[in-house]
Amino acid sequence: MITHGIHRRRILFSVLLLALLLAACGPAASAPEPVTLVITSSKVGKDLVVLQQQLDVFMQQHPNIHVLTRETPDTSAERLALFRDYFSKQDAGVDVYMIDIVWPAELYSNGWIIALDELMAQASYDTSDFLRGPLTGTQVSGKQVALPWYTDAGLLYYRKDLLDKYGLPVPTTWDELQQTALTIKAKAGLANGFVWQAAPHEGLTCNALEFVWSYGGTVIDADDQLVFDSPATVSAYAEMQALLDSGASPHAVVAHRSADSTNLFTNGDAVFMRNWPVAWGNVQASDSKVKDQVGVAPLPHGPGGTSAACLGGWNLAISAYSKHPQEAFTLIEFLTSADQQIMRAVDGDYLPTRASGYKDAQVLKTHPFFGDLLPIFLNATPRPRSKQYGRLSEIIYSATSEFLDQGGDPATTVTMISTELEALINTP
Repeated sequence: MITHGIHRRRILFSVLLLALLLAACGPAASAPEPVTLVITSSKVGKDLVVLQQQLDVFMQQHPNIHVLTRETPDTSAERLALFRDYFSKQDAGVDVYMIDIVWPAELYSNGWIIALDELMAQASYDTSDFLRGPLTGTQVSGKQVALPWYTDAGLLYYRKDLLDKYGLPVPTTWDELQQTALTIKAKAGLANGFVWQAAPHEGLTCNALEFVWSYGGTVIDADDQLVFDSPATVSAYAEMQALLDSGASPHAVVAHRSADSTNLFTNGDAVFMRNWPVAWGNVQASDSKVKDQVGVAPLPHGPGGTSAACLGGWNLAISAYSKHPQEAFTLIEFLTSADQQIMRAVDGDYLPTRASGYKDAQVLKTHPFFGDLLPIFLNATPRPRSKQYGRLSEIIYSATSEFLDQGGDPATTVTMISTELEALINTP
């Protein structure tokens, strides 16, 4: 009996000791639940290819997060229309949206994307390295509603071989550009002098505003007053018209988007081109007829004005209908990191939104001119902020396209645009 009692006590003691040990160790750690995210992607240029390379790295680092891409139309307007449709249906199928710099006000005011401030604070996300323009452009009412991914600004591409051959300087005013384009076009037997984007689309709004700003005009002033109808704006529209009337620019630019201008320029059929930085990759491609013969400079300006570059760029936002906002922010944090922005610059020709990217040795080796462009991006001018921006831009590019295509009086055109803008702004 005594032996059995001792045995039972030993068993009870062993069980108790095991229980204490298990309690001390705590519950076994479980692996994070697998999550699938969807991010919208562009097919323009190298965007999708480079993004997929980045996602492969991300998924290796975060094995519980699988990321799929959803391709979108090429133009900004078509993408926005598609996204509006998704949001109107409260579509939870997309977690991270690639959004244009002019969309945050509309998307956030409609409750379609979320503020990121709390997620940023939890991750100790540092924004001090970001360029001011892209960062403030993704803020609405003091809240950070998206994070800058890559930036853009209008640039002047020029045939440095031809300017050197004929002993002409890079033009700094629009009148100089017109004369230089006509001179070299005639001497070199080229079909085109200066190509730019005047098809009725968002790109034309950017082009037109660069003319307007470079003459000292604007759309809405610092006091939120509509001031589009001004002598400066009329002069800018007269300048655009003069480029076509003189033959410095072909009439065909009224149908040109960015890719059309790029194709003409890289084929050696133009002296000058206004385009975004991403066109550099095409200029320097192995099949480009102007490889290593091109320079980049600030856009010209009007008399007494200053060069103006339209701030462009794309940013990453989280859908209000995403079921995985925490994981979505982890993806955004990765894609907007300095290392990943440098990778996009080197492999995809995309301009970083972080200042450190313009000092990186690898970036400057592959894109020597990036360092010289930093002042342009630091001073790039944002388009008007408005939750009605889509319609505001449509008013500008539709009327401007018709004016350039069919001709007309610059002052009358500017007044007509201003009248439509005023009606839009005053609409409750």
